[in-house]
Amino acid sequence: MRKFYSLVLLIIAVASSLTVSAQGLKGFKLKNGLSVYIWEDSTKNDVFGLVGVKVGAVNDPEDLTGLAHYLEHMMFKGTQSISSLNWEKEKPLYEQIITKYDEMANEPDPVKKEAISLEINKLTVEAAQYTAPNEFAGLTENMGGKMLNAMTGYDETMYFSSFPPSQLYKWLDLNSERFINPVFRAFQPELETVYEEFNRSQDMQGSLQQDFMLKHIFPGHPYSRSVLGLQEHLKNPRLGGLVDFYNNWYVPENMVLILVGNVKLKEAMGLINDRFGRLEAQKSPERKSYPEMEIKGRTEYSAKMGDFPTLRLAFKGVPTGHTDELALTICVNMLSNRNRTGLLDKLSLSGDVLGADAGLINFKEQGRILILGIPYYDVNQRRFESIKSLEKMLLAEISKIQKGEFDKELFNSVKATLIRDFDLSFESSYNKAQKILSTFICNEDISNVLNYKEKVKTISIDQVKAIANKYFNKNYIALNYQPGKAPKAEKLSKPKYDPINPERGVISQYAEKFRKLPVRKVDPVYEKFDAVQVKKVNERSRLFYTQNKENAIFTLTLKYGVGTHEMPQLQYAVD
Repeated sequence: MRKFYSLVLLIIAVASSLTVSAQGLKGFKLKNGLSVYIWEDSTKNDVFGLVGVKVGAVNDPEDLTGLAHYLEHMMFKGTQSISSLNWEKEKPLYEQIITKYDEMANEPDPVKKEAISLEINKLTVEAAQYTAPNEFAGLTENMGGKMLNAMTGYDETMYFSSFPPSQLYKWLDLNSERFINPVFRAFQPELETVYEEFNRSQDMQGSLQQDFMLKHIFPGHPYSRSVLGLQEHLKNPRLGGLVDFYNNWYVPENMVLILVGNVKLKEAMGLINDRFGRLEAQKSPERKSYPEMEIKGRTEYSAKMGDFPTLRLAFKGVPTGHTDELALTICVNMLSNRNRTGLLDKLSLSGDVLGADAGLINFKEQGRILILGIPYYDVNQRRFESIKSLEKMLLAEISKIQKGEFDKELFNSVKATLIRDFDLSFESSYNKAQKILSTFICNEDISNVLNYKEKVKTISIDQVKAIANKYFNKNYIALNYQPGKAPKAEKLSKPKYDPINPERGVISQYAEKFRKLPVRKVDPVYEKFDAVQVKKVNERSRLFYTQNKENAIFTLTLKYGVGTHEMPQLQYAVD
């Protein structure tokens, strides 16, 4: 009985800091500053778990870009307990490796650099005999975990996986343990993975165009560079810098735990506090601020990259969570949307241009509105129409929004589609978690997620016209891409190292204890196949249908008894 009373008191103590409770979503903070959100959904047969950190490529040191992305990779390598067979013997080797990386980064002589690199390789090979490789992924898989992955953005880093409800305690134990004394072992082979990512990006014209665009529309801000980091920094990594970066930014106050799916608040709160409450409280570091770019008049930048001429117009937009964001989203969708009903979409459908599109870049600190156009190709004259005439056409369609010269049905259909897409997205636990994470990263009110549909409904045509006139002005950047091969950065060469051969078939003491952790019995939720109704449509077709209990959206899928295996050209017909 004493254990029961202590658990009740613990739940009451944690619940006293509840900050949100609506539509199945509950939120609270632990004493160490960690934010927690639980979205109960008993219709799901699993739980989606995510740990987000309010740090990304924006926070990379200016002389060590790419650290946030490197760190995301290294967070799968284990800790002083996970993947560790003998930390006492591994530790001195690990400390030497850290020192050697910093020494190599400071060494200007290429020959001496190479010699230090080979020393690191020998130390890494020696240290590998004291580790169990890929143990974090293995333990996740063994408890039925799926979708194990991570992602680094400009403003955030996230780690996630789904798991059976019965494995809640195990998931919490493993995913909190990974943030306690992490060890960035096997840094050397992970460098090769990041190098390969960078080299691949240099072979893709789209990636090079993206880099060119970001450089010119976000000058003076870290948004102007790739999340992967700059080449000169990738070639001179500092493992010591990675350790410092983790210690500074990966603190509970700067982190969020999100659970969505078949999980109960009362059952989870005490367990979360028990496991994630172990993370040591620490203040988040000060964030560097950057001035907003001033665009004066039309500024053009040209480059030869790609197979055909392309024009991008970039207007100043808004950061995520801005009061104008929703009206601006509706405005941009009236220009172009995935239903292809926008004003710019009609230019493509009518053949006036080869392609036209509009979209938003909404980061935490700044935003841009992007208008894209590909000029019409005259087959008879074998040439593209001029970029100048293309730009006039694009701006003419924008002016129709500003003047209100559009069908009201377009406005209503865009709003209806946004609401429908919102409802559809909420069928996915992953999407729910993403929306919560975005509000945490951008310091938004969670009600922006919960009341999204109501806010969409309140936006008026007059608001959209006002927004169009406010943001689509004469101050913008024109990016003129002409056919040609873009200059590529020198590829990062992979050093020739001795292979690392860690022990196979061995597990750490942590893994042995982990396998014995308690598992709660949860009755599985089975699909009720008798709820599927079948109706004969004709001699060759049948309709299978069920009631959608998730929302009021009707979805119809037509499946034909032939595909691209028998008729490869069908893929072109579908397009």
